[in-house]
Formats: sequence, structure tokens, C-alpha cells
Amino acid sequence: MSEEQYSKLRNATLPELLNFEAHDVIEWLKGQGYFMGEAVAKQCYQHLASQ
Repeated sequence: MSEEQYSKLRNATLPELLNFEAHDVIEWLKGQGYFMGEAVAKQCYQHLASQ
């Protein structure tokens, strides 16, 4: 992942993360704390449930 992509992910809000490619978000999450993975999973669940 390029530094530019990493920077965009780092500065995105949780709802904005849904607009990125899943593989990029997953790669970014590898370097984040467990809590961030849980927050992203919860945001994805809420988005899917609202559709």
C-alpha cells in the first residue's frame, strides 16, 4: 500500500472507510489496535443492517 493510500485511510472517519477497497482496509487494520478492527466491523454491520 502506498503512503498516500495509508494516509487517506488513517485520516478517514469510520463511515468513510466503507468507500475504500476491502483489501486496503484490511491491510491497514493489521497495523491498528484490536479496538479499531472491532469499530470497523461494527460500522460494516450497521451499514449492512440499514440496507
